[in-house]
Amino acid sequence: MTNWMEEGRDVMRSPHWRWVPGMLTCGGLRVVSIHDRQWFVTDDDETDPGRWVDVDPDEVPDLSDAATVGAVLTLVWDAMPYGSTFSLDRTPRAMPLWRTASWMLEKVDQ
Repeated sequence: MTNWMEEGRDVMRSPHWRWVPGMLTCGGLRVVSIHDRQWFVTDDDETDPGRWVDVDPDEVPDLSDAATVGAVLTLVWDAMPYGSTFSLDRTPRAMPLWRTASWMLEKVDQ
């Protein structure tokens, strides 16, 4: 069983990590907008009109959420030098996508 909290913490260790709109937290909040140290969030359901909350430094991204994984991959892409390419190992023994993304972000700075 995947420990999503630990996987999320792994990604957050990258020097390129940042929260971006669209990400889901493990606490169930969808980040809609970011301004200074506040987020506009919803409870990720259609009935929640949303609200501004202070950024919780202990919040972790939910990497079981496709939009969050896509946002992490965008951070990877943005961190790569111009003209670089990457591919993900698709074999059954490959590292999970988000761990690969975290590793790649670390390698960009080397």
